[in-house]
Amino acid sequence: MRIISKFIDYYDKVQGVMYDDTFIYHRKYEKIASDIQAPRPIYVRDITYIGFCGKVIPVYIDSMDYTRRSDSECKELGLKKFKTGKYDNDYIWLTYDIDIMTSTCRTNTRATIESIGKQIESLNLFDKYNTPIYTIYFNKYRRGSTIKIAPTLSDYNFQIVYDPYTAYQELVMWIGNKAVMEYPPQITDNVVLRDSKGFDKWSFKKVGKKGMY
Repeated sequence: MRIISKFIDYYDKVQGVMYDDTFIYHRKYEKIASDIQAPRPIYVRDITYIGFCGKVIPVYIDSMDYTRRSDSECKELGLKKFKTGKYDNDYIWLTYDIDIMTSTCRTNTRATIESIGKQIESLNLFDKYNTPIYTIYFNKYRRGSTIKIAPTLSDYNFQIVYDPYTAYQELVMWIGNKAVMEYPPQITDNVVLRDSKGFDKWSFKKVGKKGMY
């Protein structure tokens, strides 16, 4: 798979080992304001759902203010610190552990987080926006949401979920399956194939003394 993009993500380096120009991924970032609402009850301010190759994965992100939580508090909660920019204060606290997500706020439960993920899956945003990667973040007070098309997954430390090789393979399979679905092979029998080419049942007969055979 060949990736055409203006930015680099953590799985791009795999192209050098598994390069194949059979499929092309035009990775273009876009930010979209959406009217998709978060169902109640959930403390949605810090939970983002990452759509990746047909799967919807929740991640808890605490990035409202880098001084908001102390190191000891985050260690106690089980959050980990990841640098997201070139400046010293460009980092976020995050976790993919649903049990930790539920401990950050009483209104978050495993059932609620997972059910919202299933509702997002039912929206089929992959096909709607024709992308293998997106994120959806519910805005404050549940007033709509923000969708990012083809975001940089390294900003979410997504390598915790998929290492570079696995992420690249998942993308290749998703884009390959998408291409097959758009151009499905025609399944037919010999008679239909013959007629479609303009021939009939006499086209391949030979004429002899006793007629065609």
